[in-house]
Amino acid sequence: MKKILLTFGLSLLCYVGFSQTSIYLEDFTNQNGKGAIGPGGSTPTIDLSGVDWTIDISNVNLTQTNDYFRVVTVGTNQLFEGRDLDTDATWLTPSIDISGFTNVGFTINVTESNGASGNNLEPTDTVLIEYRIDSGTWTTATNNGNISNDYDLTVSSETGLLGSTLEIRVTMTNNGGGERHRIDDIEVTGTPDCNTPSSLPFSEDFEGGTFPPDCWQTFRGANGLGTNNDWTSSTLIANSGTTSAFVEFEAVTGGNAEDWLVTPGIDLGTAQAQLRFFAREQFTIDYNTEYSIRVSQTSATDIASFTTIQTYNETELGNTFNEKTVDLSSFSGVVYIAFVMEQNDGDNWFLDDVSVIELPPCTIPDTITNESANYNDEVINLNWALGTCYDDILVVAKEGSAVTALPTGDGTAYAANTTFGGGTEIATDEF
Repeated sequence: MKKILLTFGLSLLCYVGFSQTSIYLEDFTNQNGKGAIGPGGSTPTIDLSGVDWTIDISNVNLTQTNDYFRVVTVGTNQLFEGRDLDTDATWLTPSIDISGFTNVGFTINVTESNGASGNNLEPTDTVLIEYRIDSGTWTTATNNGNISNDYDLTVSSETGLLGSTLEIRVTMTNNGGGERHRIDDIEVTGTPDCNTPSSLPFSEDFEGGTFPPDCWQTFRGANGLGTNNDWTSSTLIANSGTTSAFVEFEAVTGGNAEDWLVTPGIDLGTAQAQLRFFAREQFTIDYNTEYSIRVSQTSATDIASFTTIQTYNETELGNTFNEKTVDLSSFSGVVYIAFVMEQNDGDNWFLDDVSVIELPPCTIPDTITNESANYNDEVINLNWALGTCYDDILVVAKEGSAVTALPTGDGTAYAANTTFGGGTEIATDEF
């Protein structure tokens, strides 16, 4: 008897994963003391080891030991603080790669030590938040980009950005020991541009919290059967982490239900590529479920454009997680890879840790020794270093002299060169 894990209804025939993805996040965790601290005036002590952001303190005058522009711990939280700078100092992100994303935006939490009621800051004490795209002109953030005087927690933000790189800088200006500007939780997000193919290596572990993942697609087969159970995520069983992709069986009338889960476009280029994934069914009884891997070079949703390159029955898929590999070397350029389950009151499919990688170039066996060998009791001892991509070696030998011709074949069957003559092996004198 089957145990039904999960049943739910979806009204969408096709679902594409789109969500705001975190591209960059800086919360200063484990960075206490990183930055600059006096004394030293215009040449204070600076420690930026182990961080990817930078500071510009060319104008500051950190004369006292408690004058600083660095990460501090407030309570249990680490944040970046500027105290008694005398003039302006700037904190800068690295250049952030935002290519492949649309609607890019950022948020920064800006605070000060005493809040709006503290009355410790003046109008000349300011925080300026700016950004630039592709090394262009610095622009003040639209929302709370210029903050002055006393204030409570304020979120500075910008949205709708597009480009290849994004840089953010925060300039603090204050001049008293009781004046402390603070920033924390700098986050850059964006919507993945699904029109831009992913490059190699490609991977997905389904731990992102949304399903389908960004730019993946799920839909049913051409007959539309199986409206109750579609691909979703599951925390019941995972190969790694806590979550896997999952589709549940369904009893239907009029044919088999097909459930499709399709990757984003992946640009293989001219690489010798390989698909890898971990998979399992659930039940030990065979319910005649078929699991297939299909590839399209033109579309993620046109079922007719897909070619089946690998199929598994329930025994072949297995009921414990195991790694499957599928050769993609016959494909080049952009491909879409589909995981398709066909069944009628069949089994389930758990899928995890999907990746597409470029295999290293094949190398031939080398370091061959004893090429001119004597045989003893019809045995010849040869040695070589096995090259990559080769599981079996065909040895061609000739008694009394060097081999003068090679057979032809496809890796499983070989035909003798006409030079060999006839015989019961590859040839009479060369075999």
